[in-house]
Amino acid sequence: MRWFVGVPVVTNPLLLQDLFRAAATAWGGVFFLAILVQFAFGGVPGGEEILAAFAFAGWLPLFIFCVFLFFGVVFFRNRYVALYRFDADGVYCESMVKRGGPLKESLRRRPFPVGEILEPARSVVKTLPWEEIDAVLPMEDMLVVLLKKKESVRMRLYCPDEAHFSRVLSECALRLEEKNEGKGGE
Repeated sequence: MRWFVGVPVVTNPLLLQDLFRAAATAWGGVFFLAILVQFAFGGVPGGEEILAAFAFAGWLPLFIFCVFLFFGVVFFRNRYVALYRFDADGVYCESMVKRGGPLKESLRRRPFPVGEILEPARSVVKTLPWEEIDAVLPMEDMLVVLLKKKESVRMRLYCPDEAHFSRVLSECALRLEEKNEGKGGE
């Protein structure tokens, strides 16, 4: 099984969730570091010092959001293309930069169908063996299937339409069933 799909960047709710988590973590780290530095050099911080640390820590998340927006719009035009492939060993994902294309592709919130890209400008490849997948979590409203190991998401499978989504979900369930039967028979 193999498919290409267009994936929104700046308007993708899943990527925005990740961005907010990263920004909140960065803010918390900078805030507590600023409080620690104030404590080490000036004693117990008071109200003004805490407010200053609070404001100072806010600059990093703002910078993170601006960089994300800049790169997402300027370099990715709010989209990239992913090639997914299932084989006996696992899942193959190649994320590619898509040049050009209609403006309406840049205004989507969900994955969308795209044509095959034979020679991308840039690409990144990730593979995930079936042995590293414990569970499959469907997100039908987003046309995304999450492949999980324990509580962490190992890979997101974006699907261009409902038909691909159903087929991907069925194929993943079948592969996990085969994997679990193999473990039980050993």
